[in-house]
Amino acid sequence: MKNKILMVIPSYYPAVGGAERQLMGLAKELSANDLDIDVVTRNIDTSPNFEKINGYSLIRLVSHIPKLGFLIKLFIYLLTYHAKYKVIHVHTLNSPAILCALFSKIFDIPVLIKVTRSGTGSQLSRYVNSFFGKKFFSILKQNTFFVAITPDVYSELVAMDVKKEKIFSIPNGVSVQKKLSKDVDRLKIVFLGRLIKRKRAELLINSFQKIEKPKGCELLIVGDGPERKSLERLIVDLNLGNSCRLMGSLSHNESLKILAESNIFVLPSNSEGMSNALLEAMAARNAVIAADIPANHALIQHNVNGLLFSDEMSLSKQLEEVINTSDKLISLGLNAKETIDSVFSFPVISNAYKNTYDVLSGTKI
Repeated sequence: MKNKILMVIPSYYPAVGGAERQLMGLAKELSANDLDIDVVTRNIDTSPNFEKINGYSLIRLVSHIPKLGFLIKLFIYLLTYHAKYKVIHVHTLNSPAILCALFSKIFDIPVLIKVTRSGTGSQLSRYVNSFFGKKFFSILKQNTFFVAITPDVYSELVAMDVKKEKIFSIPNGVSVQKKLSKDVDRLKIVFLGRLIKRKRAELLINSFQKIEKPKGCELLIVGDGPERKSLERLIVDLNLGNSCRLMGSLSHNESLKILAESNIFVLPSNSEGMSNALLEAMAARNAVIAADIPANHALIQHNVNGLLFSDEMSLSKQLEEVINTSDKLISLGLNAKETIDSVFSFPVISNAYKNTYDVLSGTKI
């Protein structure tokens, strides 16, 4: 017999970002393994209020006042249907999480909250840095359980006095690409992300300019954002017009195609959760080079399945080494994909969540 799991997320398909793609992959895999999943979100356009996608039910709540309206509609939905659910899985740390925590206290339904990033600017930091934030977080830690997707998120939750037995360490998942097309004679280096300051695309462009490159080697910057104009000027100033291209925003499928055809992926961000782009690059058998920050340690073992750099000089050195050593390029890519297959693929991650739901509900789901 199926047991229902409710997943709550403020925005969802057709609005798709990193959090939404993670929920999509997880809900699809859990549904394929006979779990009954409902996803509740806000209807932000003219999409149908209900549809069946990949085996799970998507319920869009119509609200004309964006944030407050969704909270009111979610309150009504939970009040009406809470008895159907064994576990409520919340994919945000914002106000819907607090509302679900209150329902957990009143109706004794386990609530699991996914925490995707720690440190400055994260949702967690907002709870730490204000009086009301601390009060709200005390409601969460008394009445809910947490998923920490990286060791640094786990450490920050513990530092905020969340009991260790209330934290489950489960990383993000990724779908594994089957068709890959690599051309080692025309190397492609890829950056994929929003063009904002913390992503540090300019650091990669500067490093790319400094290295010796074989003929045909190119750098593709996929994404858009407020830093685009300054990056355009930088490319002109460094005379990289023939080897560095700003691709703009692409669909997810277009981005996956580029990763399938690229050789090297670089993640220069100085602050990340568990990067979906990094997971997808590793799944596509790219040699990955990433900033040496705590979140990336959960994925990358230096010199085994990827490389970690500390500054612009070390990034340049690592790029040059991978570009000019085909054995290393190939072995890093193969090891990266093996890591994904064995630890981070959605079948592995969904099994970890199913076990967690069993623990929280006290029954085998």
